[in-house]
Amino acid sequence: LEDHYHLDLDWARRTYRAKIADVDIARILEMQPGDPVMYITELYHLSNGMPVEYTKAWVNAEIFKISTIIRRTDEKRDQESFG
Repeated sequence: LEDHYHLDLDWARRTYRAKIADVDIARILEMQPGDPVMYITELYHLSNGMPVEYTKAWVNAEIFKISTIIRRTDEKRDQESFG
């Protein structure tokens, strides 16, 4: 989107939800109906706040992994240093 339409993507909200694969999703992911899947939605926004892209994805829960780094902001660190 950014390159083709020259849009300035700024941020997105990504939501993860545990679900059970229905018949169609199970067929596409080559699994059994009723198997666990992660359902992911993303809504991308321009720098002016306008939403421009909505994505839905289903991922086999057997291969799904989330890894994050959590870092305190400088402001929070400064507050703790001064008690």
